[in-house]
Amino acid sequence: MKVLRHLDLPPVWQASIMVVMALLDRFLPLAAPVQGAWRTLGLWIMAAGFLWALAAVLQMMRHHTSPHPHDEPSRLLERGFFALSRNPIYLGMAVLVAGFALWLGSLSPWIGPPAYVALISGRFIRGEEAKLERAFGPAFERYRRRVRRWI
Repeated sequence: MKVLRHLDLPPVWQASIMVVMALLDRFLPLAAPVQGAWRTLGLWIMAAGFLWALAAVLQMMRHHTSPHPHDEPSRLLERGFFALSRNPIYLGMAVLVAGFALWLGSLSPWIGPPAYVALISGRFIRGEEAKLERAFGPAFERYRRRVRRWI
């Protein structure tokens, strides 16, 4: 169904996990070890994650390949952010989720970052890498051996 394709996107899953994290922090805060300025650090980490992901999206757009996870790849990017991580957009989004957990301040939201990484890995990354392998064959295999999935 076309509507579901538009909703089955990493930012939608990210926002959903962040809502659950906020609810856990509000209604089941296991402990609140992070106070004051340390919580503010979470905002800076969120900003850094967002800017990292945005820069990777812009790099993809500059090279005329789609950042949409359901599209077929038209280019194999191996430079810039993609020389550091095979999934720099997802890495930035995961950093944003971790910053959000820090900003919330309690321990219970920390279930969010590993849940996000597991969900994105299973729901999107494996399929995207299969498409890249089909489209670029040996070039993608060399890239996969050289650059780690996350960092």
